[in-house]
Amino acid sequence: MDKTSLSTFAAVLELIYLFALPAAMLYILRRKRNGRIFPAVCGFIGYMFISFVRAFFWLFVPAGAMSNAVLSGITEECGKFLIMKYIINSYDRHEDSVSYGIGHGGSELILANAAIMINGILSGEAAPGSIPEIVGAANSMVSHIALTMLVYISVHYRDSRKFLLYAVLIHIAEDFIKAVLIFNIDSVPCFILHEIVPYIFSAGTMIFAHKYIKDSA
Repeated sequence: MDKTSLSTFAAVLELIYLFALPAAMLYILRRKRNGRIFPAVCGFIGYMFISFVRAFFWLFVPAGAMSNAVLSGITEECGKFLIMKYIINSYDRHEDSVSYGIGHGGSELILANAAIMINGILSGEAAPGSIPEIVGAANSMVSHIALTMLVYISVHYRDSRKFLLYAVLIHIAEDFIKAVLIFNIDSVPCFILHEIVPYIFSAGTMIFAHKYIKDSA
């Protein structure tokens, strides 16, 4: 197998992984926690609409690590809030927030990567990602789930609107730090931090949200 064929084969496997990851997470949620599918569908479609809104505002916002992070944080988390409060408000179990987060994160993975990869595969110029990028896809899913849990709290718990602000600020901080670090990715410390920081944010946010939900039960 020549180098081009090997790259194409690896890219096809990664493409399958991008589709299979959210599907597998939703399947596990369904089997283990009786999770519902509809919130995931709303999250998947909702991210598409949020992307259009964000793209519109990008026409008026100067490019930069901070401006991109702020715009993404505000549009994505506020978009989740509006959908969860006014479209799927009756889906009020915390498992529904996990389902929504899987749909939102899966939509981002597929929209951001699948089209480029399919084009590369068809053109014979496929460039599969590195192991850290592949592992990072899973962390991105967990991050979206954790942030969605904060938005869920802001929708369904009394006097908890501040959790929407928490979700926005955490999203902004994570995106900004990753963007700054990637500019110095050739530096070993920056590379390590770039890979570790998302896990710290995801784990911390997940633990914080889960503890609040558990204590408020």
